[in-house]
Formats: sequence, structure tokens, C-alpha cells
Amino acid sequence: MNYKLYRQGDFSVSNWSGGTTTQLAISPEDAKYADREFIWRLSSATCDLDESDFTDLPDYNRVLAVLHGEVVLAHEGDRSVKLKPLEYDYFDGAQKTKSYGRCTDYNLMTRKGYRGTLEVIELTEKEQALEVAPALARGLFCTGGYAVVSFDGNSLMVGDGEQLVIEDCPKAEIKISGEGAIIHTEVSAPAPAQQAEPDTEGAYPYEGKSDFALGMMLSFADLRWVEVLSKKLKKLWCDEELSRRLKQIQKIYLTYGILLAGLLGILYTVLLWYPEKTTLAGCLCILWFVIWLFVVSPLLYMSVAPKPIWKHIKNIDRLSPKEIEIEIERNGSNERLEKLLKKYKNVGIYEYDEEE
Repeated sequence: MNYKLYRQGDFSVSNWSGGTTTQLAISPEDAKYADREFIWRLSSATCDLDESDFTDLPDYNRVLAVLHGEVVLAHEGDRSVKLKPLEYDYFDGAQKTKSYGRCTDYNLMTRKGYRGTLEVIELTEKEQALEVAPALARGLFCTGGYAVVSFDGNSLMVGDGEQLVIEDCPKAEIKISGEGAIIHTEVSAPAPAQQAEPDTEGAYPYEGKSDFALGMMLSFADLRWVEVLSKKLKKLWCDEELSRRLKQIQKIYLTYGILLAGLLGILYTVLLWYPEKTTLAGCLCILWFVIWLFVVSPLLYMSVAPKPIWKHIKNIDRLSPKEIEIEIERNGSNERLEKLLKKYKNVGIYEYDEEE
């Protein structure tokens, strides 16, 4: 295990068409970005123009997280996504991508064949333990404060804007605490060649279905009693991006807050001006509930979900091995998925990359 803490004096700054780029770390360490021969690269860039065209990087996959400001990324022929601070997006470097808005971002570029992931961890004074799998390289970038990072008998303080890189990182426990946030990146070596592919027929059960219809389905799925009535909903799997967006509105009970506000508004207005018309108040409340259930809530879910929504919903029985591992990690032991994962491994599938 080798590690290095990169500070301001270690960074190199260059210009790109939309602003400046600060290279935080690159592998191999003597690689030049312009030669496009690196394995992975960590950088922070500014978007100083209202509209910018991203550099074409056909041999690399990318993850971009926003540090400051807001930006809309438009991936030509695919989708668009709006990112606020500490939100991120995965995309293919070969895509024609345009940004709208001014921001400072954080980038992980990984050569195709290698696997790169990114997650944002909010720091607290209480120490958090990260159980990490073996990786070719692991990065910890601090933003908005400081972080104390402990691993393999080492303890380091990573300041705001500093980048810690751990290479040849085995399975280990990393402990972090502090304030602000840590952007945790991981680069894994190429998996052995595939010997077979899982059956993906029927993997996307709602392919081509309208975003509004799927927004309605997602809003219904949030109503626990509807899930009991529909066994089909239990067989659906939402990918990491869609799950993250849904949690943003579910954790603050936004849809239920809108429902309650409407009901209270109706009762207050009718009973204040027409106290004798209790039947009218009841009818209006029922009407508002129907409108909320079939229009307002679906529109809210549709607005936050990545587009097209059907690309982010899969049949749980048609997940790739990596998606199965994510689902098991997210929700704990799942006997059906563990059997399916074992089946994939038995036929020589070690990694399966699907189209985003």
C-alpha cells in the first residue's frame, strides 16, 4: 500500500475551453494529460462561461461532482441532468456533452476497461468507518472543512481542497471524521475477460414508457399499501442515480406535505366562510386527494427522476453481477440474488457493463 497527500504546491493548473483545470493527481504519476495515456486522473475545473463544450475523451469514462455553484449537463442524444453542490453524474467521455451554468467541479476520469466510482460522504465529529474492497487506487478529497483519515496504522489530516491518494489498496478499514465532506473515489483494475453474458431479455420492463406514467408508478410505490397490492413493484430495481434522486424527496416527506397543506387549506377556507357546508368540505378534500394522487405526486416524482426514467428501472431478476452486489450491499442479504450471482460466477462472468 502506497499513499500520498497532494497539497496546493503539488497541483498543476491549465486552461480548457470553458475555464481552468487543476490536476490533483494522475496515474502513472509521470503521465501527461494531453497524451491521453493515463489510467486515471483526478482534477477540479471551473466553468467560467454560461455555456461550455466538454473535451472529447472517447477512451475514458467520467464522473463529475459539483463543489460550488450549479450546472446542467446535456449529453447529446441521451439525457440531461441538473447538479447542485455535492451531486454527481456518470457519463461516457465519448459523448458530446455541454454544460450550462457556472460552477467549480471535481472530476474522475478512468480509462475504459477500468472501473471508476465516486461517492460523497458528509463528515461529522464522530468517526465513521469505511469498509473498502481491494482497489488499484482510492482517493479522498476534502471540501468545505477538514478530515482526519486513519488507515493501516497511519493518521493524516486532509485539509480543504487537498487530495489523498492510496494506491494498491487492499481490503481494509478506513476511518474518517471532521467537518465538511469527503469525495471518495475508487479505481479498480480490469476484470478478467467475460466468458458469457447474463440473459438481459426483459431487463427493462418499461422500455419506451412515458416519463409521466413512470413518475406515477414511482409515486405509487412510495405508498406502502399499494406495494402490498402489487407484487410487480417488488420485482423492480432502481439504479443508484434514480434511488438517490427519490431519497431527496422521500426523506423530507415532500409529497405528503403538499397533500396535507392542500387538505388544511380546503378545510380552513370552506369552514371559515361556509361553516355549515361540511359536506362540501369533505367532497373538496376527496377531490384534492385524487388530484394529488394521480397528478401532483406523479409530476413531482417525474421532475426529480433522471430522464428517460425507463433506463433506470430494471427487473430485479435481470440484474448484472455488479448491480446484484450493489443491491445486496444496499438492502442486506437476499437469497434469490445471491443464488443468481453464484450462477453468473459459475459461468465465468466477472464484470458486466451495460449501456447507461
